[in-house]
Amino acid sequence: MHTAHKRLSFVSPFSFPFFCALFFFLLLLFLIGFCACFFFLVIVVRFDYLFIFHFFNQYILRFSTFESLCTKKK
Repeated sequence: MHTAHKRLSFVSPFSFPFFCALFFFLLLLFLIGFCACFFFLVIVVRFDYLFIFHFFNQYILRFSTFESLCTKKK
């Protein structure tokens, strides 16, 4: 009985509970990161909506000019 208890208390790095704990920890980190990004985006969109719109406009213009250059080369 005593040896069985010792065996249960020993946690190997490849055991099932370890993987469960790791999975839940990573899931928690992902959720925290997602929430942080979401709130950051909400704040940025609320305060710097015009700046972001300008940035995306510039990006779209650059992409369209790059696309036109590629089509001209062909």
